[in-house]
Amino acid sequence: MEEKYSYHISLHLDFKKDVDVNEIEKHFGIEAHKKTSFVDSKGPHKAAKIWYRSKESTSINTDMAIESFTRHIFEYFGDLKKVLAENNGKATFSLIFTKTNERPIIALTPATIEMFAKLGVSFDVDFMDTFD
Repeated sequence: MEEKYSYHISLHLDFKKDVDVNEIEKHFGIEAHKKTSFVDSKGPHKAAKIWYRSKESTSINTDMAIESFTRHIFEYFGDLKKVLAENNGKATFSLIFTKTNERPIIALTPATIEMFAKLGVSFDVDFMDTFD
C-alpha cells in the first residue's frame, strides 16, 4: 500500500544580527540539523540561521506528530522567547510535505498551540511537490 504522504517537521531560528550560532546551539543543548552564520548568509536579507528537524514521517495523524516533536523541542527551548527577543530573532515551526498522493489532513492539538504560544513561534506549512 502506497503511503498517502510523507513529511517532516522543523524549527527554524532566524536572527537579524550576527549571533554565534554555535553558542546558541550549545545554549539549547540539542544538535542542530543545519546552521548558517550571519557572514555566510546569502541574499539581500542577511540572517544567522539554525534549523532543527524531525525524521521523515508517513503518519496520517499530523496533529500527533507535530505535538510529539513540539514536546521534544519544548524540553530544550524553555527560554526561546527571551533568546529571540535579546537577539532580534524569530522562530517558525514548519510542517513540510515532501510527497503527497492525496490532500493531507493538517491539524494542531490544543497542547501544541499552547506550547507554540509559550515558545513564541509561528507555524507554517510547505509542500515540496505537487498533488497528483
